[in-house]
Amino acid sequence: MRGASWISLIALLGGVWVAVSPFVLGFSHPVHQLWPASILGTVILGGVVAVVALAGLIGFWGLQLRDWERPQRTATGLRQAR
Repeated sequence: MRGASWISLIALLGGVWVAVSPFVLGFSHPVHQLWPASILGTVILGGVVAVVALAGLIGFWGLQLRDWERPQRTATGLRQAR
């Protein structure tokens, strides 16, 4: 993996952790309220970070596959063997 994909992977894992952390760490909330603002904000923020990081990973690997399938040409115009 190249540097950009590592950063996106770390951001994806971080976003997932932020989204599930209220439930793992046991944020307290009133009984009459399903998801208070503290939990809802954390879940939304984590979800947005995870979605953006996933889009970055998909875009990065899509470009890598596109470039990998494209034949490489040398300065003389001849195809280079892989």
